[in-house]
Amino acid sequence: MPQLLQAEVVAKADEPTDEELRVFYERNRQGIPEPFEKIKDNLRQYMRVQRQQVQMTILTTDLRTSAKIEVVDYSPKAPATNADLARLLAVVNGSKVTLGDVEETLRNSTYEVRKQIFDIERSALDARIDEVLLTEEAKRRNITVDALIDLEVAPKVAKVDAFDASKFYNENKDRFEGRPFLEVRDELLRVLQNKARFDARSAYAATLRPAAKIEIALVEPAPPAWEIDVTGRPTIGAATAPVTIVVFSDFECAKCAATHQILEDVAKSYGPKVRFVARHFPLEQHANAYRAAQAAEAAFEQGKYWEYSRLLYDNQKNLAEDRLRELATQAGLDRQRFDAALASGKMAGSVDRDVNDGARIGVTGTPSVYVNGRAVAEDTAEGLRAAIDKALKARG
Repeated sequence: MPQLLQAEVVAKADEPTDEELRVFYERNRQGIPEPFEKIKDNLRQYMRVQRQQVQMTILTTDLRTSAKIEVVDYSPKAPATNADLARLLAVVNGSKVTLGDVEETLRNSTYEVRKQIFDIERSALDARIDEVLLTEEAKRRNITVDALIDLEVAPKVAKVDAFDASKFYNENKDRFEGRPFLEVRDELLRVLQNKARFDARSAYAATLRPAAKIEIALVEPAPPAWEIDVTGRPTIGAATAPVTIVVFSDFECAKCAATHQILEDVAKSYGPKVRFVARHFPLEQHANAYRAAQAAEAAFEQGKYWEYSRLLYDNQKNLAEDRLRELATQAGLDRQRFDAALASGKMAGSVDRDVNDGARIGVTGTPSVYVNGRAVAEDTAEGLRAAIDKALKARG
């Protein structure tokens, strides 16, 4: 598939010339506040993607025209069992497409929707718990809830003034759709004061929680667990480890450099319980990242991926072709082998495989960290340890 896309989409999409970029800029100048030279590279990337999308449409149209496609079932019924997942939806030139195949592509989207619903439900539940706690406390004191609020909450409500309203307005101008501050000031003061009262009320209710017996049955949806192939990828730790950390990263990504060191240190601290696997996901906006990933593969071929990758991260502001070769010398690589491997282009296949696998499971940015196939939202040392401990507990 990567070779097909390279030949039929990327190769056939003409690279935008500076003249074309200038014409595009002048035609759309009213909506572009930055000067041409500052955003020229961004415009080039935008036009490149647009042209590739056109070529993709042409390719898929041609393939559909020549293919025999039979739609078997297009029922919107959601899958409830493994038998439902096996339900046949279409046949393309003899290849079957099941409901499970379609559901696989929607796993991240459905999780995000369920997570949003959970957040709304949890917020409503917390508000209701607060009401119960306030009512019980008022009853214990033999006063009304309003009297309790006047006594415990009202004195702690922060006073909102015009300065607070102005500050909020300036930090969130896009939310006011061009309306001037004086027009929204009174409304904004009212909203901010109501929020201050709500926050003070919630803060007081929180002080009542430790003494209360609260059982919450609402369960947060778990992020989807993906089967991530790590065969033949750079690894620290044993294949028998019960927990596997996989990171998709970009050598020109500033955060990736720091995160990689954290991941490596944390993984080693767990000994044989954890292995750490690195995979590539060079971003299009980083001009040298894709080539740097190929260079890392050439180092991996010589058994020095980790040594070379550290040098790439340490020099990520200068990863031009000549620099990649200089770093190979610093890493103690066989330069003749390295240069030949890099020049051959054969390492692109491994990088493309990582990118395609990452895209399949919803990777859009870097670093993207997974512990036993589940995405880790907080890639700090603490967040990572929490995810590892949870995975170890799940494995018993």
